[in-house]
Amino acid sequence: MAMRWRLNVRRLLLMALAVHMLVVVSGQAIRIAGMSRDLTALRIQIEGIRGENETLYREAQLLMTVGYIERLAREELGMVWPGEIPYMRAVPAQLDIRSK
Repeated sequence: MAMRWRLNVRRLLLMALAVHMLVVVSGQAIRIAGMSRDLTALRIQIEGIRGENETLYREAQLLMTVGYIERLAREELGMVWPGEIPYMRAVPAQLDIRSK
């Protein structure tokens, strides 16, 4: 009877250990899957930021050219070279139509 009891205790301990290992491994697998999704999302975000960075770099390079600076000065600030006659488009006045 004592021998049988020891075998049952051993089997019970082995079963408990197996269940514990299964729970731990399952939890780790779930964590790894979540981290994998996070990693994929971060990689997509990195690619988007790299594209935006490339666009900003090209724009910065363009801003350093004399032609672009001159175009901005003329169009945005209304600047002209000495001796040039400034050309400004007139905005028609709004008509005041009142019923009389």
